[in-house]
Amino acid sequence: MITKEIVDDKIEILEDGIIEVREVTRIIEDGVVISQKFTNRRIIEPGVATTKDDSRLNRIVSAVHTPDIVSKFMIKKKDREDRLKQEHKNPKEAKK
Repeated sequence: MITKEIVDDKIEILEDGIIEVREVTRIIEDGVVISQKFTNRRIIEPGVATTKDDSRLNRIVSAVHTPDIVSKFMIKKKDREDRLKQEHKNPKEAKK
């Protein structure tokens, strides 16, 4: 019997709380993987809901994305966005 499964085979947690997820599609014949292809990668930033993801991933997100991690990430993200806006307004100043 040949079956196809799509699973999140790799979940990595980065220092700033971002979670990287790799998805693999496997073709299985009689219990043996005969083909696999990495079909999707996505990131989950602290503070982003994950209702469409599987329960295992939801448990990891809940454990990692504490209020403190979310707050620190949002501050860092806003600072980065503000800096990019400033560089876009004054490109000559940004090169100094």
